Amino acid sequence: MEAASEFVQDVPQSIFVPPIIFIFMAGFFIYWFIITLYLYSSGEWSQRDQLPFGQMKWNTYIRELLFYHLFALRWNISFLMAFS
Repeated sequence: MEAASEFVQDVPQSIFVPPIIFIFMAGFFIYWFIITLYLYSSGEWSQRDQLPFGQMKWNTYIRELLFYHLFALRWNISFLMAFS
C-alpha cells in the first residue's frame, strides 16, 4: 500500500489511465453492438404458418461473420485490458 501511494505521488497521471481505458471500452462496445445489429438483420426473414413470431435465416457466410465478430469482441477487449 505504501509503495502504491508513493507511485501515485510520483506519477499523478496514472490516475487518468483507468477512466480513459473505460471510455475506449465503452466506445468499442457501442460500435460492436451497432455492427452486430447490422449483421443480425442481414439474413432473410421468414414467417411461420399460424405463429406470431418469425424466423431469421442466415447463409453460412453471415453465420461465420457473426462468430468472427464475437471473437473480435473478446480479442479487442482483452487487448484494451492489457493496457490498464
